[in-house]
Amino acid sequence: KLASVHDLLVAARDAIPNFAGIKFTDTNFYDLGRCIDMATAEKLLTPAPFSSSDATADADAAAEKEESKASDNSDGNNRESKFPWSILVGSDENLTSAMSVGVRAAIGSTYNVVPQLYADIINA
Repeated sequence: KLASVHDLLVAARDAIPNFAGIKFTDTNFYDLGRCIDMATAEKLLTPAPFSSSDATADADAAAEKEESKASDNSDGNNRESKFPWSILVGSDENLTSAMSVGVRAAIGSTYNVVPQLYADIINA
């Protein structure tokens, strides 16, 4: 039985080779944080920085991930053939809360209506 989105990610990681991510629309930020932590720890998270200040660190992390994949083909749960994941927040009103637990991308209905407002919030 899946009790949380984190449980879903664990099950998907092991059972769906082309699993690509989730749109998280719940307000359970503890569960969201666990999802981000797991994907980050396993180097499955797609680099998708909100701000350009993270771009260099993300490029370095992506290069490190590629080096790690090239040298690690020994475990039985090799993720080399799997897609990197995207974990997106899906409700506009929860953007800043989701960013506080590590979400780096979002899908929202008002982002195109007032883009400068959201750019200012993201870059604050």
